[in-house]
Amino acid sequence: AAVSTYTVGAADGSFEVSGNVNVTASTTHSISLDVAYTDETNTARTLILPMIQLAGSFVSGGLITNVTGAGPYESPVIHIRCKASTTITIRPSAGTYTSCTYNAEGIIKQVA
Repeated sequence: AAVSTYTVGAADGSFEVSGNVNVTASTTHSISLDVAYTDETNTARTLILPMIQLAGSFVSGGLITNVTGAGPYESPVIHIRCKASTTITIRPSAGTYTSCTYNAEGIIKQVA
């Protein structure tokens, strides 16, 4: 399920995207946040947001797992360029969610 979506207007645009995941309880989990969009060349893209623990360490491949533990994870802001009249979607990846409780959000901001 999408945590954030945005429909690009009548002209190509530049956007900043970022996300947040807070794992509150879990037996086993393997989660990442993906950004699905169409770039200005009309190519469908999926970006895995890099995720960082509050202590300042990036998790490998943006993948939050039971090894990295429960708690809050943030992504840096990433710049993407999108084709007009397409949709940008931030969503949790297809992963492992065994007895997992988490909150996720995403921000999509047009900058040009």
